[in-house]
Amino acid sequence: MYTSLKNSLPNFSINILKSVTRKYTSLTLNETENAFYPSILDLSYEAKLKRKNEEWHNKIKKLETVEEKLIGINMPRYYGWKSLNLKEGFVPYNSLQHAQYITHTHVINNNKLPEFYDTVITSEKINALVQIIKQNIENIIIFEYNHRLKKQEITEEVDTKKENYCKMILQRHLFFKSIE
Repeated sequence: MYTSLKNSLPNFSINILKSVTRKYTSLTLNETENAFYPSILDLSYEAKLKRKNEEWHNKIKKLETVEEKLIGINMPRYYGWKSLNLKEGFVPYNSLQHAQYITHTHVINNNKLPEFYDTVITSEKINALVQIIKQNIENIIIFEYNHRLKKQEITEEVDTKKENYCKMILQRHLFFKSIE
């Protein structure tokens, strides 16, 4: 500051300029009766994030209509916020309450079916269906068991053939090594 003044007014000394500026700055400082100091802000990340969120909430509160508020809320995401993210074949942990809310159902802790189902089909038909289903399930289990055993036998046969082939190659290699 003083160098620019010195260059512009070369005849004055720096001391005179300093005294003049000090005199006028002290007069302006004395004229204020009550000093206003800004509030001290917390500069941590959480505090900055909180202030940013409060500013956004106040901006949304100032909007007048519901449509403006909805647009103001959804515009940062362009298409809006995801309200539910379900994927087929993936059941989140502890999701029974959520599933009950969606389907408007509730669970009855009872080992019996409601009485309505007793009149739908007779017990003789149920027993016949159970026998048919039971036979099909037994056949499926037997088929899977045999198929897996056959698969295991095949892999064992392949492993033994590989071992025999490796032994044969090793013997040939050793034979030709001894001839040389």
